[in-house]
Amino acid sequence: SSGLRPLGEALRVDASRSYDLLQVGGQHAVDSLRRTLPGERRHELALHRIVALRQGGEPGVAILAANDDGSLTMAEAFAPGDHLQWAIRQPLSAEQDMNEALNVTVNGQNRPNFALMFSCIGRGPLFYGDDDRDLLTFREHFPDTPLIGAYGSGQIAPNSTANRLFQNSVMTLLFENAHV
Repeated sequence: SSGLRPLGEALRVDASRSYDLLQVGGQHAVDSLRRTLPGERRHELALHRIVALRQGGEPGVAILAANDDGSLTMAEAFAPGDHLQWAIRQPLSAEQDMNEALNVTVNGQNRPNFALMFSCIGRGPLFYGDDDRDLLTFREHFPDTPLIGAYGSGQIAPNSTANRLFQNSVMTLLFENAHV
């Protein structure tokens, strides 16, 4: 569950230098980002809540820094001609995403025997405001299921053809024995 809400349309990367996005959609990268943000968020960039999406299903690419020249330093390199879409992490979107993921994943007849949950430290009580809504959502779905978990600084999971590093996400693994 990533809890990301896309902002605006996909934009073309016009210029980049290694991990620095220079121009996106015909503007300096910072200006492109500000333009897609809701009005109240344009003045103070909360970079820890904003990512760039390459395509659906891929983890968001973190923004490491907004630079004085109007560029953005990214956690992964983008090349001119690539497309990206800005997205923001919001507590309500994250909670809804977690709820939907658990609803879709669970077989109504078989309940998990136990579960593992690995959450980013930027996703727990600090993100939700003193409650870990991911944990509470899990407990609403599986009140009696034994759960082991930990907070970390990123989660590694298979995605498409390779393992990927996810940031600010929660990974939940449900184990069920269909023969019980």
